[in-house]
Amino acid sequence: VSYRIHYFESQEGTVAEAMTPDPTWIEPEADIMTAVEVFLHRQFRRLPVLSNGRLVGLITRRDALREVYPMAQ
Repeated sequence: VSYRIHYFESQEGTVAEAMTPDPTWIEPEADIMTAVEVFLHRQFRRLPVLSNGRLVGLITRRDALREVYPMAQ
């Protein structure tokens, strides 16, 4: 038996078809304000962190906000 789960009535397809052809990413050495700038100008909620072309982490809008908020006080 094969079950198909539709997320919000989405169409079927492959991951490759849904991928962004030229993704935005950040390096681990970048300062937090660089990530904040990306989040402000793009509608991303997550930003891959790459080192030497390898995924080493993921930063979220919430992560960035937690780091920046204490600076505003």
